[in-house]
Amino acid sequence: MNLLFELDNLPFPPSVNGCYKTVIMKGKPRRVPSKELKEFKEGIEEYRLQNLRLLAKGHKLLFGKKLYAEFIFKIQLRRIIKIQKKNFGEVKRFDVSNRIKNIEDGVFEILNIDDSVNWKVSAEKYGVKMIEEQCVKVRFYEYSG
Repeated sequence: MNLLFELDNLPFPPSVNGCYKTVIMKGKPRRVPSKELKEFKEGIEEYRLQNLRLLAKGHKLLFGKKLYAEFIFKIQLRRIIKIQKKNFGEVKRFDVSNRIKNIEDGVFEILNIDDSVNWKVSAEKYGVKMIEEQCVKVRFYEYSG
């Protein structure tokens, strides 16, 4: 499988569980985007503005192909593994699968490609030491299945 294109240092997406909140407007409940979702979308737009040439290259390489997108979530270790002596190494609950849709939508929006070209998607957790290092890398391969 040949790597077609890669993006790194993408903003870390919120969980789908925390993307919307319910507020009462004029006596009726309404679903509105959460602060976390708004900040993520702002981060995606900032990434787009800082990487226009790279994204244009990605569009040219990926457009019209069936894709396999591999998402690597770089997560601060203390968020995914217990580091206290008592339970050292025990895995914490941190679900990356409910973060895929937000990053997938954001990435394909800035590449100006419909995400329906994804025929296969995978996600992987990767531990980093500092919270400032948290981000997402995505690798694109041509789908051959």
